[in-house]
Amino acid sequence: MAMNHPISRDRRRTRRLGRLSVAFVAVGAIAVLSACGSSNGSSPSAGGAAPPMMPTSLSAANASWAQVVSRAKAEKTLVFYGLGSDLSDPLVKGFQKAYPWAQVKVVNGSPGDNLSRLETEAKTGAPTADVFLLPQSLRKSLLDNKIVQQTTVPSDFTMTASFQDSSHYAHPVYVSPIVLDYNTNKISASQMPKTLYDLADPKYKGMITFDSPQNVALAAHLLVAPEQAWGMTKWEKWLDGLKANDVLISADATSAYQAALQGNAAIAVDTPSDVLNQKSGTPMAYALYKDAVPFAQFAWLDARAPHVDMGRLFLDWMMSKQGQAVYAATGRSPALSSVKSSMSLSKLVPAQYGIAPVSVFKDFYANPQPFIDQMTQRWPQ
Repeated sequence: MAMNHPISRDRRRTRRLGRLSVAFVAVGAIAVLSACGSSNGSSPSAGGAAPPMMPTSLSAANASWAQVVSRAKAEKTLVFYGLGSDLSDPLVKGFQKAYPWAQVKVVNGSPGDNLSRLETEAKTGAPTADVFLLPQSLRKSLLDNKIVQQTTVPSDFTMTASFQDSSHYAHPVYVSPIVLDYNTNKISASQMPKTLYDLADPKYKGMITFDSPQNVALAAHLLVAPEQAWGMTKWEKWLDGLKANDVLISADATSAYQAALQGNAAIAVDTPSDVLNQKSGTPMAYALYKDAVPFAQFAWLDARAPHVDMGRLFLDWMMSKQGQAVYAATGRSPALSSVKSSMSLSKLVPAQYGIAPVSVFKDFYANPQPFIDQMTQRWPQ
């Protein structure tokens, strides 16, 4: 069974435990880094007010971009906190192909490890990252600890609108649709739930498995997504119905897939990757539902970025067609819909289903704890 798809590894990294690994990738030597201010003389936003003269249109961003590139070239160095070498290595290679003079220091760790590192650096004033990848479910911690700053770069204005962050803190880089894997020996395609609300139907009792909601990963996003459209009363009734269906809690989404494959459940909350990478003849498929829930990954500019223009240059490149093609080449679904690949969302999710906008998580991203509390009441750790 091929279980090594990069998105599968991303899902496992959402758990707080994990060993921080440090890798150095550069053209030439990398000097010892120290915390310093913005290279353009302005003070970066400490997770609050917008930076001075933040562009508000593509034409305005393009008009000043040559100056950003010039300042970035003078800074030369970028510090990037990534989630694993399977992604950070190709990103660095692609970025240095576009900007051969760039020197890049990479620190890879799980989301929990990197958040703890960023929080400690913010509190102590220690040297920190220019850019890092973390999901928006950690947004409140990032803002409360004044770790991130707002910025706009040209590629923000060409990014797929449904994934954009209107506050200009988070910058989408890839998006995985959350699907329902199913064991074809236990349930047929015609018997599968047609909507998320159907999951609470008693006929699915004992048939469902998903990762722990406390992971704040796939299951948490699937469970939270309908609340905005349904309202609290209908949403809580649905959660109660799911609880009554005796959901099997798995360590992560790939474990849920394996539980369904082994016959311990019939339906698993997952992304398409495990099914797409399984051996021919494996009795697992995935089903969709209207407005598939997105699980998105975002890049952020650190409020104390020691090389703020290199950070902006890297953000722009990651969201450009060239950078998004690198994400596609690693088996991830590009957030930029105009980049076509076998992992494009348009390939994985036919138009009749569609993908919900990330705005369905607005309240969740602003303050996840009340939602986590609701889930924990029903599925304790």
